[in-house]
Amino acid sequence: MHLNLLDPDKMKTLDEYVVMLVAGIMTLNTLKQFHIKAVSLGIFKPEHETMANTLVWDLNRLCHLYMEQAENLLQLLPEG
Repeated sequence: MHLNLLDPDKMKTLDEYVVMLVAGIMTLNTLKQFHIKAVSLGIFKPEHETMANTLVWDLNRLCHLYMEQAENLLQLLPEG
């Protein structure tokens, strides 16, 4: 599988950074929901379920941090 990644060197504005934070939040939330669904389906061995639950906790923490950063930076952008 080949993944094309965005080049951070092409970022030039605070707006672009905030957009990437929001895109990251959406991606992390989607991944979190897949972990939650997999646990609810009971498709894991116990040790894998423990790891999935840990990942959900970490994804929640990351989403919160990303959101806090985005909200703080949005205050720096001009209204419009």
